Amino acid sequence: MVQKIREYVREQYFGSRFTLDYHVFMTFFIGAYTITIVSLIINITFFDSMAVIFVQSSFVILATVWIFVGAELRQRYHKLVLLIITMVYIPVIFFQTAGYTGPGMLFAVLSIYVLTMNFSGARCVIIITVNSLIYIGCIIIQHYVPELVVAYSSSTNQMLGWIVALVLACGSCALMTTQISRSVRRQNEALLKIVNYDSITGLYNHRFLF
Repeated sequence: MVQKIREYVREQYFGSRFTLDYHVFMTFFIGAYTITIVSLIINITFFDSMAVIFVQSSFVILATVWIFVGAELRQRYHKLVLLIITMVYIPVIFFQTAGYTGPGMLFAVLSIYVLTMNFSGARCVIIITVNSLIYIGCIIIQHYVPELVVAYSSSTNQMLGWIVALVLACGSCALMTTQISRSVRRQNEALLKIVNYDSITGLYNHRFLF
C-alpha cells in the first residue's frame, strides 16, 4: 500500500514527463507548504499572533488546492505560482516571523536559487534583481519601522521555528540536488543511447566499437 502511494505521488508530481525546472519548483513548494503547516501548528499551540495564523492558514488552503489541480495545469502555471510565493508570500511572512532574525530569510535565499532554475537569460536577471530588491526593502523597512514586525511570543516558539525551517530547508536543498542529478543522468543515458545505437535497427553502431 505504501509503495503504491509512493509510486502514485512520484508519477503525479515528480514523474519523468515533467521538466527539471518543474521538479525543482515542486520540491521547493512542498518544503514551503510543509514548513507553513508545522509553523501554523506551533503558532496555534502557543497562541501566537492572529495575523500570522491568518496568513499561514490562507497559504495552506490555497497551496492544498494547488496540489490537487491537474498535472498539466500545475506544470503550465508553476512559474507564476513561484513568483507569487517569492515576491508576495515570503515578504509578508518576513514581517510576520520576526523579520531578519526569523526563519523567513532562510527561505528567501532558497527561493532565489529556485528562481535561477526556472528562468533564464535577461528575464532571470530581471526577476532575481527585483526579488533581491524586495527582500532588501523588507530589511530596510524593518530597520526604520520595527513595529511592523511581529516578534515571536516566546523564545521556545522562535527556537522551534528555526529548527523546523533549517531541517526543511536542508531537506529541500538535498531533494532539489537529487532531482537535478537524476535529470542529468537520464539525459546522459539518452545521449549515449543515441550515439551508440542505430535508430532503425536498435543494434550497436560503429561508434560503440570506438
